[in-house]
Amino acid sequence: MFNRMEVDDMDKENVWDTAEDMGMLYEFDQTGEPETGEADEVVSIEDSFVMSMRNKGYVDLDYMSAVAGASEKNITDRLSGKAIWIDPDRYKTSKDISVSWVSRQQLLRGNLYKKLESARMLLKSVKEMEDTVILLQKELPDMVSGQDIHINLGSSWVPPRYIERFIGELLGMIVDPDVKYDDFRGVWTIEKSYAISYVNNNFTYGTDRMSALSIIKKMLNAKPVAVYDSVPNPERDGEMRVLNRDATLEAQEKQKLIASAWQDFVHGDPQRETELQEIYMKRYGYTCSRYDGSFLELADMAPVMTPYAHQKNAIAHIILGKNTLLAHEVGSGKTLEMCAGVHELIRIGLGHRAVMVVPNTTFSAMNDT
Repeated sequence: MFNRMEVDDMDKENVWDTAEDMGMLYEFDQTGEPETGEADEVVSIEDSFVMSMRNKGYVDLDYMSAVAGASEKNITDRLSGKAIWIDPDRYKTSKDISVSWVSRQQLLRGNLYKKLESARMLLKSVKEMEDTVILLQKELPDMVSGQDIHINLGSSWVPPRYIERFIGELLGMIVDPDVKYDDFRGVWTIEKSYAISYVNNNFTYGTDRMSALSIIKKMLNAKPVAVYDSVPNPERDGEMRVLNRDATLEAQEKQKLIASAWQDFVHGDPQRETELQEIYMKRYGYTCSRYDGSFLELADMAPVMTPYAHQKNAIAHIILGKNTLLAHEVGSGKTLEMCAGVHELIRIGLGHRAVMVVPNTTFSAMNDT
């Protein structure tokens, strides 16, 4: 599989006994100097990126330049659009390209729609942002159909103007009410509600015990719609509140009518539905970042071995990530991914001893590989 691999027979024998007792088996071990996080010799530009991510946790061009013996320009020219990209958010804060480079996984975190919007604005003045725009466009999460977005009356991401228009239409108001949302407290308030249709407010969508406007206020803040009566407290002076079941059921039926009317309001108008769909995606346009191993050279791999793209991505995950789950289907090449990933960690100097633990039932297959 690889052109070179050293094995420490003494350590292998010691580990063999312990692992076999556990129903597992040791695969291989490589000797080397204790891991220091620093390179003992000049490494390739691609390897300097891996070392920077593992030892520093971010793209450190100064560090990469030192271990690779290359200028920052040579490094960015070589890796831009392959392993590193400009983060528009970092650049907007720092105004310095040299500290704005990030890995693919770091760039694809957060709201990609907002990042793409920022990257497009910066592209006019920062030509290096082109690779960022291309990647973000490619990795944008699929647009969710407007019909598939269930919008509750009271969803915090819905702009107040839509709720104002809904209440105005539902209650036949001449002037829409003033609706506000407090992000800090997470509370909706309705202010300045004038000229409400009495019939709509107290009969069509409300009751004589709870108006439609009162029901809407409770719905906006996810509070239960319930009607209480005040009756004398038999145990002490004063009154006590008792649930009026009939009045409550009547108010809750009106609540269902209002909820249905709200769904018709947001989904019945194609233009309004599209607007809310775009607002939703810009607010929740997140995706899971994936590792890209296309930059890996795998210099020690035997020429007869040509890993597939998904295998190189998995190897990149192993050497860049802290832990990795390889959940591919049977026969998709997980053994090669594990061996290649461990080999690369040792070759680069990020690992010292590697132990591969496998069940006894799969040892033969693993050993033959």
